[in-house]
Amino acid sequence: MALLDAKYSPVHDKTGDTLTKLENAFNEGHHLLLTDMINEAPHLAALVYQIQKMQEELDYLRSVIDSKL
Repeated sequence: MALLDAKYSPVHDKTGDTLTKLENAFNEGHHLLLTDMINEAPHLAALVYQIQKMQEELDYLRSVIDSKL
């Protein structure tokens, strides 16, 4: 499958001030609280884990693409 054929759905539709608030919450490290809540919110901790695995995969793919250029 060509890279341009990839299909995805946006995670959210926030823009403007709301998007800025989301970015600020991330930059302040609020997402890291979920990694300390494995017992209280395992479903959210699992999402953070999966997002990290996806980031690692993207980093790997970037290195492969960069080596081909």
